Amino acid sequence: MAAIGILAICLSCSLCLYFVLALIRQLNKLWWTPIRIQHQMHSQGISGPPYKFFYGNNKDVSNMKKEAMVKPMDLSHDILYKAQPHIHAWIKKYGKNFLLWNGSHPELIVTEPELIKEILNNRDNTYVKEKPGGYIEKLLGDGLVFSTGEKWTKMRKLANNAFHAESLKNLVPAMITSAEVMLDRWKIYEGKEMEVFEEFTLLTSEVISRTAFGSSYLEGRNIFEMLTKLTMITARNTYQLRIPVISKFYKTKDDIEADELEKGIYNRVLEIIKNTEFGSGTGGHFLQLLLTAHHDANVSQRISIKDLVDECKTFYFAGQETTNNLLTWSVFLLSIHTDWQEKARQEVLSLFGRQNPTPDGITKLNTMSMIINEALRLYPPAISILRKVERKATLGKLTLPANLLVNVSNFAVHHDPDIWGEDVNLFKPERFSDGVAKATNNNVAAFIPFGMGPRICVGSNFTPTEAKVVLSMILQRYAFTLSPTYVHLPFQLFTLRPLNGVQLTLPANLLLYITTLAPHHDPKIWGEDVHLFKPERFLEGIAKATNNNIATFFPFGIGPGTCVGLNFVTTEVKIALSMILQCYAFPFPQPMSTHNFSFLPFAHNMEFNKFYKTKDDIEADELEKGIYNRVLEIIKNTEFGSGTGGHFLQLLLTAHHDANVSQRISIKDLVDECKTFYFAGQETTNNLLTWSVFLLSIHTDWQEKARQEVLSLFGRQNPTPDGITKLNTMSMIINEALRLYPPAISILRKVERKATLGKLTLPANLLVNVSNFAVHHDPDIWGEDVNLFKPERFSDGVAKATNNNVAAFIPFGMGPRICVGSNFTPTEAKVVLSMILQRYAFTLSPTYVHLPFQLFTLRPLNGVQSMMSDG
Repeated sequence: MAAIGILAICLSCSLCLYFVLALIRQLNKLWWTPIRIQHQMHSQGISGPPYKFFYGNNKDVSNMKKEAMVKPMDLSHDILYKAQPHIHAWIKKYGKNFLLWNGSHPELIVTEPELIKEILNNRDNTYVKEKPGGYIEKLLGDGLVFSTGEKWTKMRKLANNAFHAESLKNLVPAMITSAEVMLDRWKIYEGKEMEVFEEFTLLTSEVISRTAFGSSYLEGRNIFEMLTKLTMITARNTYQLRIPVISKFYKTKDDIEADELEKGIYNRVLEIIKNTEFGSGTGGHFLQLLLTAHHDANVSQRISIKDLVDECKTFYFAGQETTNNLLTWSVFLLSIHTDWQEKARQEVLSLFGRQNPTPDGITKLNTMSMIINEALRLYPPAISILRKVERKATLGKLTLPANLLVNVSNFAVHHDPDIWGEDVNLFKPERFSDGVAKATNNNVAAFIPFGMGPRICVGSNFTPTEAKVVLSMILQRYAFTLSPTYVHLPFQLFTLRPLNGVQLTLPANLLLYITTLAPHHDPKIWGEDVHLFKPERFLEGIAKATNNNIATFFPFGIGPGTCVGLNFVTTEVKIALSMILQCYAFPFPQPMSTHNFSFLPFAHNMEFNKFYKTKDDIEADELEKGIYNRVLEIIKNTEFGSGTGGHFLQLLLTAHHDANVSQRISIKDLVDECKTFYFAGQETTNNLLTWSVFLLSIHTDWQEKARQEVLSLFGRQNPTPDGITKLNTMSMIINEALRLYPPAISILRKVERKATLGKLTLPANLLVNVSNFAVHHDPDIWGEDVNLFKPERFSDGVAKATNNNVAAFIPFGMGPRICVGSNFTPTEAKVVLSMILQRYAFTLSPTYVHLPFQLFTLRPLNGVQSMMSDG
């Protein structure tokens, strides 16, 4: 019995000791080691959010990402704070390199190009891929993305053989065939809204199925669907931490579903492999290479069936996901920046016409390459590159402990103003006009959408090539714009994707537009007066007018498809016009009645109009009387103290009661002045503010410059009179707005008596119309960039901008009758714009239609629609 007691005590002590040691080991892992590493990195100048027991910073990161997704953003490409809010916030707080905690695992965020270059070049094999675990392993296995050592070398060699430059040429026909199927499907969307992310998902799935596996999307559809489900499970568990030991025995609902999906994917891939191997499938270059390696006579070079399946899973996932995202964001950017869409289209048409792209032609798509590079910079598919420190290492001046995770945020690097300039968040493909090296000042780690070094993505050529083929074929057929229903919310789900897809408005086939309207308005065909109404050009018939070129004038079409109603329509119009002209003369309506085409009987006779009043005449008389009475009421309220009064009105009232009768103004004069200031005092500033906001909503770089100036002078306080005079950037913007969109666009004078003007002799009563609008848009005065918004032309003042030609810039007129509000209007505009810029950033809504028109002043026909976000 004593022996049994002693044994029981020994067992109890051993068990207690085991639990104590286990507890110590867990405390070491979950507390002492993190605190030690945090201290070690802090001593080297690397700080970061403090470690929190067990969870690290996972809860903070998860909450920040959820909060970022709550509210849509405006159509800006400043998206780091949305897709990686934790990195955006902590770079600002802790610097470009900082330490965060993924649970108890330290993760060094690196955004300095020199350090990135050292990590990704990995010359001494210090920075390796971390072995996948959990859901990631179920999703991609130990394929090319995660494998290391000899296995990776072997697999990389196979992949390089399948996707090198010469092989890509052979894959182009498969890409074209897949794109043709998609574009045939798009015909049902012509003139409607279409969501393109899902469209490109189907396309890229088909392309990778054809090019890598010699099958089709339909054969691999179950694989893609299961991969998508497994991706969602993996994403929602990214920041979920599992309790050690317990997680080995307890499976969550997601664990069970992930196991089933992994098994389903494995079996379906195996089925495709067998079909290819035994001839019931068409085979595919990459899969054939894998099968050859699987049956290699050299056992040491042979790959297992699991390796084969893992590679297939990797390429099914990455081969579709990467190109899908690049195509989606490229089309999104071109739908906003339609000037670049048109440049790309012209390049495609000049190289291929209406024929399918060719491998040789694809290499000559320089504009397209610039656009794709800029899309990859702003919206890279993968926005983080992870490595693990294999052993204690030196990185720059830092000493890194073994097993530290290193997270290269290429996303942050691509959006770094210190590298790319203040216009870093603007879509400017021209920055790549001289190639990537010139754009990055030969800093190879500044632009790494596919990574760099020996483990650069094997699809770094395949993806842009596929994108060029597909975009070329779309541009040959369609012009497209962003739908007003689109909500801008980029988010990270392994790759960077749009949360709610991208909705485009797809008009009818572009070919119809190019072959009908354009030739009728082509100055090379019709001359410089192409846009003037000159019926005399048809005096000797259509053949003479078109120099016998029947394809330059075809309002009813040409050839067998000519409209059957050609003669009927022209005959009916001739009869109708003849009968109208027999009865009526119809002048173009004046602005006061632009809504009303009044046909006056016979000729427009002023004497007749004294006795006959139109409906507009009667309504105008009533309005004049009503305005007169209401103004008179306000004057009386001010005069007798029941109103608050106003400086200008008080001056008018003083003049009305002047003791000197000859200086006194009549009550009618008083009312007329009030009417003038009620109208002009509001109309002029309204137009200046509207066009200024319109211009700044397009040119967001100038909007940001103006905002920085306002904040530097006033902070978040209201503008001050002294500060307003120091708004130099704002003055440049307002002057440029007044040049391009002056409130009054004509200044009328009458020649009082016979006069000499320059070398001209003018008769009395001649009307002289000074078109300041034409002067402001004259390239002989302002240069070839006359119609571009360039506030910098006023950087040294108006005199320098106009070469001391005072009549070259006259938005308020000039001379003794210059507009009395020429100082009031810009001052009010500066105050209002300053207060807007302090609170909001704004972009132009896709619903805006650009139609400036004259209604006394120059105004937008349908208003200006802007999208606001917090400034």
